[in-house]
Amino acid sequence: MGKLHQPAVDQLRLLDQREVEDDPDGRLAGLLQRLLGNRANRERMRRAMRPLAQPDAAWDVATIIRGLLPTSRRPAALNL
Repeated sequence: MGKLHQPAVDQLRLLDQREVEDDPDGRLAGLLQRLLGNRANRERMRRAMRPLAQPDAAWDVATIIRGLLPTSRRPAALNL
């Protein structure tokens, strides 16, 4: 994985799963509202992540997985 650009790191939010599994006070909902409810914040996150985008990532992962499966075990949908 490449080095994260500083703007992306500035927008990074890590959550401890234990903090949000039992979330009676709605901390996760509050965090999401703050992150997503602010248009300028969303735009800043979008710009920060743009250089890290991998447009064909899903295809690349599927291709790797397909290559790991023996031909006889591949679902027909993967025989492209």
